[in-house]
Amino acid sequence: MEDDPLIFQLKKTEKGKSILFSLISASFYYLKMNGDFPMMVRNFSCTNERFNLETMDSKGRNFSFFGYTGKLAKLLTESLTSRKPDIIVCTARSAGVDVDPLRNYLIITEANPSRIMLNSQGKVEEIELINLYPFPYYEGMPIYEKFSVLKVIMGIRNRYLKNDLISLVTKELSQMSLGLSTYELWESIKKLINEGVEAYVLSENSMGIKIVGSRFTSRRVFMENYYRYYMRINKTTLYDF
Repeated sequence: MEDDPLIFQLKKTEKGKSILFSLISASFYYLKMNGDFPMMVRNFSCTNERFNLETMDSKGRNFSFFGYTGKLAKLLTESLTSRKPDIIVCTARSAGVDVDPLRNYLIITEANPSRIMLNSQGKVEEIELINLYPFPYYEGMPIYEKFSVLKVIMGIRNRYLKNDLISLVTKELSQMSLGLSTYELWESIKKLINEGVEAYVLSENSMGIKIVGSRFTSRRVFMENYYRYYMRINKTTLYDF
């Protein structure tokens, strides 16, 4: 199954999403911990390899974070965004020797995304972040982390009626999500729950919906189950099999 072209492409996509998630989550944690100058998120957007996070501090000053999963040498030859970012977020591997001392960076250690290096115009400071994994929630995040958000909020043994569950998760994510209005968040959670039931990572009966704990013992176990679901919904004719 894992040699199937569909699964090969999904695994490739998820690997890229996981790297981007480490950058987005570290940036989000950094904002949450920035107690002297607390920031609120004004706008968030992301693609497969980059994201833009626009914030405002308590004094009304705007700051932008731009994250990129590729090599900085390539990025810095391009036009970054319509507005020059205040902080570039990247992995240590991507940064290499390409860090420009005139720019500000958050450099994320992939092996330990809760530890970052803040490079402020050549002055380097190491910061240990509070681990808020698997948050924040956003639409393009990796599949395993997306469902892990449900697991954290629901718990393993609790069962909820569908609308009650959507309301609970939406409320809990109101300050822990990016790029989604309340309505969009509600719709996203509703879609995720329906997908979870179809993929057998959530179980539903007349008493409500609960997590299937055995599916979450590891990322590998979860994804092996999800691959079967993914194959089922994407192969629609005999020629696909």
